[in-house]
Amino acid sequence: SSIVAISAGHWHSLAIDSNGVVWVWGKTKDGRLGLANMANAYPCYSSIPHRIPVVYNQTQETFAFGIQAAVSGADDGDLLMASAGTYYENVEVFDTNITLESMDPNNGDVVADTIIDAHYNNANSYTVDFESGSDCTFAGFTLTNGTYAALYCGGSSSVNITDCRIENNAGNGIACNQSSAAITSSKIQDNADYGVEATGDCNVTIERSLIEGNGKSGVYAHD
Repeated sequence: SSIVAISAGHWHSLAIDSNGVVWVWGKTKDGRLGLANMANAYPCYSSIPHRIPVVYNQTQETFAFGIQAAVSGADDGDLLMASAGTYYENVEVFDTNITLESMDPNNGDVVADTIIDAHYNNANSYTVDFESGSDCTFAGFTLTNGTYAALYCGGSSSVNITDCRIENNAGNGIACNQSSAAITSSKIQDNADYGVEATGDCNVTIERSLIEGNGKSGVYAHD
């Protein structure tokens, strides 16, 4: 009832609603739907309308269609705000100190609706990967359907993880190696391996978080 315009194509269609949100459905091949890694999905057709989410760099006052594109264009100290929707992509943060958050990390409904879904992602990659000394804040996302760890902190990185839901991944919820991570007010549940795994010389703190229903230990630290 909120749709104000429709563009109907042979292989895919688009619509825009009264809030300015673009919806797409139809054939995913060749990036028609603009949904990152969903371009090579199988089956290659989506009958369910998907929102096209955007990421706003508040510091630079620029927009990007996708989290990785926004991260790649960011400078130290930038604040990136992701609109609600599902992001079908891997995200890698290297040597950049940024804040990456949903539009309202303290709102549980917003967190549940701002999703990084690894279903169509590279199976040999972490869903969100912080590396190489990055000093970042990651707040207000749901991470799901990952094969490796949903969120990885490595390479002497330092990451503040807050108000996140990390659930239903085939590997660890969070994995840390030679890094620092502060996990606050998050839910890490129903992942196949460990909720949080720390290896090597790590400094990991966990406060006000729920860790339950994971296939192995909730928290596991080892050399």
